[in-house]
Amino acid sequence: MESSNREMARAEGREAVNEAVEECIQDGILADFLAKNRDEVVDACLMEFEQMYYAESLLEEGRKTGMEEGVKQLVAQMLSDGKTPNEIHDFCHISPELIESVQKEQQQA
Repeated sequence: MESSNREMARAEGREAVNEAVEECIQDGILADFLAKNRDEVVDACLMEFEQMYYAESLLEEGRKTGMEEGVKQLVAQMLSDGKTPNEIHDFCHISPELIESVQKEQQQA
């Protein structure tokens, strides 16, 4: 699913860049250069877009992982402090499954 969305976004991006290049050529902005190097310009723009998309997805993945680890640390600390799973759930609204998972990790350690 994500792959097809990404391909659709890439196709839309290619179309938008091509339109922008065409407008520049029609307006006489770098017309000779763009006419000669259209494919390379479009590919370079799309490569830049792909790099930004990749960097943003890595950043988002890192944020999500960091948040998950922080919640697990919080649960572990609360369990160590003697709080029951029900108390943690009621106070923090953390899923019982996650609390149980952290509890099992603590018991194995």
